[in-house]
Amino acid sequence: MAYELTVDGDWWVTQPESKTREYKQDLSSPEKAMRAIVAFANSAGGQLAIGVADDGKVIGVDDPLLEQARLTNLISDWVSPQLMPTIEMVPLAGTTVVVTDVMSSSRRPHYLTKYGKDGGTYIRLAASNRQVGRTR
Repeated sequence: MAYELTVDGDWWVTQPESKTREYKQDLSSPEKAMRAIVAFANSAGGQLAIGVADDGKVIGVDDPLLEQARLTNLISDWVSPQLMPTIEMVPLAGTTVVVTDVMSSSRRPHYLTKYGKDGGTYIRLAASNRQVGRTR
């Protein structure tokens, strides 16, 4: 999936959040970001951009290498079965955002490890992550 993030003259992304796109300002609430990654893997795939506020304002990340490493570790620790998305540092609006490209997985369901399959499985509906009930 190509990184199709573009901005207007005031550093707002021109693409809204959608079934295949989610924005997070930072990883201060890692569970929300991990829900999106799991939901993308269990659905049609998608992109999570760290360094873009929910309203679309590009703010960037302070230390892109550190944020990329942190995101890699979070995915490894939080997501089961193992998922290996592409994580890139993308220059945008004079700063850098970290974009995770998650493909639809053939190993689904993916879930948040600490909640197990029954409590940690999510899918993507429109621009939201929805918990799935019992999976078998």
